[in-house]
Amino acid sequence: MDASEQRLPLQIVEDVTFQQRTWKVERVGWIVIAAIVIAALCGLFGGGWLGRAAVRAGDGSLSLEYDRLWRVRSPASLEVDVKSSGLDEEGVRVWIARDYIGSMSITEITPQPVRVEGDAERVVFEFATTDEASAIGIVFRVEPQRAWRLQGALGLDGGYELHFSQFIFP
Repeated sequence: MDASEQRLPLQIVEDVTFQQRTWKVERVGWIVIAAIVIAALCGLFGGGWLGRAAVRAGDGSLSLEYDRLWRVRSPASLEVDVKSSGLDEEGVRVWIARDYIGSMSITEITPQPVRVEGDAERVVFEFATTDEASAIGIVFRVEPQRAWRLQGALGLDGGYELHFSQFIFP
């Protein structure tokens, strides 16, 4: 008898219930990973349709588009539109709550404000307008400086105010 004919039987112990449980856990893990990837593609972590939001004043004179979900130290923008009923011949004055400004770093404002004033509760930005202007678009480029939930308020000086909420991921 040669060595190839002399084989020892393998002693394999199978635990079928353990293996089935392992497969179920693995399937749940794959589903969780797929859900996270789909949520990220839809903008749950910023930059997509799930993360973008808009608020408007009752008469439409003031509107704000912003990122509801964002990340610390990543550039974001607050896009403010002021319609004709919010404009006057001297210019438009838009304020932002000081608590919100304290949590952000403003990197750029387009167009440049003519004047910036502040008090304990808010910072007021004054923008020049032309006589024939029916609307003005203002973009505040900001970077969140701290994580978690931020409450913001923005409005027209002597007019409507809008409240919004953002969640900033670490």
